[in-house]
Amino acid sequence: MGNFILPHWKSLWIPFFQVSNFILQSTIVLVSLLGVVFYQSALPTVQSFYTDQTSLVMDIHSEDNLKFHADPERCKYGKVEYISSDPDVLSVIPDETDKLTCKLVSFDLEGTAQIQIRQVQKNGVSATVFVKVEDKSLIAELKEDAERVDQLIGQLDLNQLSYSDKSSVEECRTAYNALSDRALQYVTLESNLVRAENEIKKIEASYQKQAEAVADQVDAVGEVTLEKAQLIEQCRMAYDALNDEAKQFVTNLAVLEEAEEELDFCRSADELDQLILSIGEVTLEKEEAVMRVYSAYSRLPESAKKKVQRYGILTAAVGVINTLKADKAEAERQAEEARKLAELEEQRSTEENTGYGIVYWTPKGKSYHSRESCPTLSRSKTILSGSVSEAKNSGHGDPCNICAGGS
Repeated sequence: MGNFILPHWKSLWIPFFQVSNFILQSTIVLVSLLGVVFYQSALPTVQSFYTDQTSLVMDIHSEDNLKFHADPERCKYGKVEYISSDPDVLSVIPDETDKLTCKLVSFDLEGTAQIQIRQVQKNGVSATVFVKVEDKSLIAELKEDAERVDQLIGQLDLNQLSYSDKSSVEECRTAYNALSDRALQYVTLESNLVRAENEIKKIEASYQKQAEAVADQVDAVGEVTLEKAQLIEQCRMAYDALNDEAKQFVTNLAVLEEAEEELDFCRSADELDQLILSIGEVTLEKEEAVMRVYSAYSRLPESAKKKVQRYGILTAAVGVINTLKADKAEAERQAEEARKLAELEEQRSTEENTGYGIVYWTPKGKSYHSRESCPTLSRSKTILSGSVSEAKNSGHGDPCNICAGGS
């Protein structure tokens, strides 16, 4: 039989220590688990979820974190889930370490989405956050466009607006209408533009009313006669009383101007008729007056000439003047011829009685001639001239029987 040897106590200590350590650690873990279970069972149940904000706006090009809280604090909320009402606009990524924190991720699509956190249990406690996703860089551009329109509108002086500002108001409206629907929401002075437009319409309506009153006066003139001179002058006064802006609304100004021109023609024609009437009986002494009146008639426009009622009398007077002038000229011509004949007769008589007068002769001839063109002198190369006395004194005292009355 072999010998039984007891182990040394030191050889047994190490295993005992290891077992004791295991038992201790197990006990600690067990106690911890029991503590957690006891603590969890002691925690209150979540009553509600909430966030620091019920709505937020995020840029389409960024990501935002959203933090939920459970009420009451340090409550037992268990498992939770996140829901996006429009995953095409916004995606929700829960935080793995903190279930009440999530990341909001945009998909480059503007819009709105509701982000809901919900407790996965029977009572279904939940909270909702409204998120608006927008392109802030685009919005900045839209605001710049809207601001330019606001600046244009802001230049309008609403307290001293006049009709001359109409083009500026129209420019503002054109710029406003050129904005996109999204940019329009950033315009702050639209009410000022509407107010300016209404004021321009009010001024325009007032001017139109004034202009229509003048136009009605002009239309009432009808056919132009001297008797309507006062009516036409009143139309001109009414038109001139309008300011320059209101005058633009008078639609028949050309009719008024034509009426004034016709009235001038009537007055010119009437004045000419009075001049014709003043001529009275036509004599040569009135030639200058008659021709002055006829010259005035000739200078009239055709429209005015048609209004001269005594034109026939004028043309008759001119005819009488021409006849009298012709008769006078004929009488003067006949008188001149008679005078010349008398002078010739007197000269001949004087020459015969006094021996004075110019006669012609040749050096070798014996006769004197009264005409150098006498046929008997046609062959003579030398022809002398002088008085009858000189001819006689030179030995040429016989008168030519052809031209000087000799026999």
